[in-house]
Amino acid sequence: MRFSCTGHAERALFRLMQAGKGLAAWPAAPLKPLVLAAGPWDAPEKDATPPSPAPQNSGNDNKSGPPAASAPAWLVIAITAGVLSGFFFTGIIGRSMASFLLFYASPFPLFMVGLAFGWVAAAVAGAAGALYVLATAGMRAALFYLLAMAVAPVILSRLALMWRPAAGGGEGEAQDEAGREWYPEGRLLIWLAVMGGVLVSAALLLLGTDLESIRAGLGKMADAVLEATRLAEDLPPDQVKTVRDYLIAATPPVSAIVWMLTMLVNFWAGGRLAQAFGYPVRPWAPFWKLTLHPRALAGLAVASFATFLPGIFGLIGEIFASTLLVAFMLLGLAVVHAVTLGNPWRPVVLAVLYFGLLVLNWLIALPLVILGMAEVAFGIRRRVLGRGGGPPGNTVS
Repeated sequence: MRFSCTGHAERALFRLMQAGKGLAAWPAAPLKPLVLAAGPWDAPEKDATPPSPAPQNSGNDNKSGPPAASAPAWLVIAITAGVLSGFFFTGIIGRSMASFLLFYASPFPLFMVGLAFGWVAAAVAGAAGALYVLATAGMRAALFYLLAMAVAPVILSRLALMWRPAAGGGEGEAQDEAGREWYPEGRLLIWLAVMGGVLVSAALLLLGTDLESIRAGLGKMADAVLEATRLAEDLPPDQVKTVRDYLIAATPPVSAIVWMLTMLVNFWAGGRLAQAFGYPVRPWAPFWKLTLHPRALAGLAVASFATFLPGIFGLIGEIFASTLLVAFMLLGLAVVHAVTLGNPWRPVVLAVLYFGLLVLNWLIALPLVILGMAEVAFGIRRRVLGRGGGPPGNTVS
């Protein structure tokens, strides 16, 4: 029943967004939620007049949301999206496959309104979703929803809608016809990796401030999984202990990776759907142009070194290293997409690669990670094809 009701809720939100599109009277090109001067993305934020031809902003200078005249429309849509997100989140109570999938889709409405209307709309939607979860599942669930599901859409929406006059950046920035380049997708990916590490590390610290306390808390979770799956009854005691130890060791990094990939998929899907409704969403660079800043490689080196530290510091280092490795794996995939451009066997090569990645997992992922690291260090795409992934020396700092 819950799943069928969700279909009605989704259709209602879609109709509301279509109606809001006419009420909001958005211009034909993206608004400037935040403008940076032509310079490094790390430069202090300040206003800058976009080059001609620049879209008109209907005389409105609000950089964090839609024009004031459209406030009722976007506000209603944001609140509706937040309630739908909270509904998805609490669906996990049903313990069915459908409710499980809805739980992981709970950030999707927040990303959709955030990329369509700006980070303020995402924040309003997150607050509405938190209130819904508070009313239906309690304070702890609402706090978890805010931290795990609502914060990332707000931050990523704000970053994704940043642009500056085209400065010839070397991070694969997408450009539009108005002569603007948008915040690099590679940096958004690193933000996701860092946020995943921070979130899971903070959750572990709630279990205890030393490694023994954390492992004891993870052990209780592992026991609950073994009991729920009845593995403890079907396996001999020595194998049960092996599985339990594996769950304790794998839960922190795997949780961070799952959270990161979940947010990435919802981020992509939210932007696509907002664009399908005709809302002015920023342009996106092709996947094969994905570029990571050299600092990402330095961050991976630091996190990898931290894994050798004793106690909780080693565990936190393992979590951050895991999410950064996923970022470099995706960069390796982008390199493969680039070097196979124009090759008639490209669809077959990519199909085999992705199938192998799903089946063999890290046996395929590890070479992709190494390829991604080589791309950042040596500019493989530039050297092989002379396109995309410029050398580190040309990277915007």
